[in-house]
Formats: sequence, C-alpha cells, structure tokens
Amino acid sequence: MGVPFIDIKRFEPGLLEEWIEKVKVLSKNASFIGGEEVSILEKNLTSYTETKFSIACANGTDALQLALRALGVGKGDSVILPDSTFWATFESVVNVGADPYTV
Repeated sequence: MGVPFIDIKRFEPGLLEEWIEKVKVLSKNASFIGGEEVSILEKNLTSYTETKFSIACANGTDALQLALRALGVGKGDSVILPDSTFWATFESVVNVGADPYTV
C-alpha cells in the first residue's frame, strides 16, 4: 500500500493550481527568503493568529531555536523533551547552548 507524503488533492478544490502558480512566481523572482511574498505571509499569519508579530522560518528547527532564544534559554539551562521526538528537537536545544533531557 502506498501512502502519499502529502496528498494536497484532499484539500479544497483549486489549491493545487494556486500552489503551482505561487511556486512559479517565487521561482521566477528567486525570492525564497524575505521579499514581498514572505511579507504577505507574515502579515496574514499575524492577522490570523491575532498577534503583534509573525516570523516565517525555513523549517521547524529554526522556529524552535527562535522560540528558545526568545525565552532566554541558553548555556547552563536544561530543557525537557518528549522521549519520542524528531532529532531536530534535540538539535534546537543544543544549538542554543542548553542541555536536552528526555522524559
């Protein structure tokens, strides 16, 4: 049995076409970091989550590191992690200088 990684056909009709067009625009402009499209995303996320700020990240590791740094977590701190987790969770903690512990 094959299970697709992401089956976007299950989402709302038209999403695939919209996604393809967005990728074309981003590829044509080579604006993968920053730029107008990212600013629009951050603005929409800020509105949707009713927060003051949003920061688009390249991946979950970057997002976790930003969150840890925002909380002041660093060298000498201990961070408790779930025992069954992805390795990037550990990496984020180590990258800010803290010590990861699983429970």
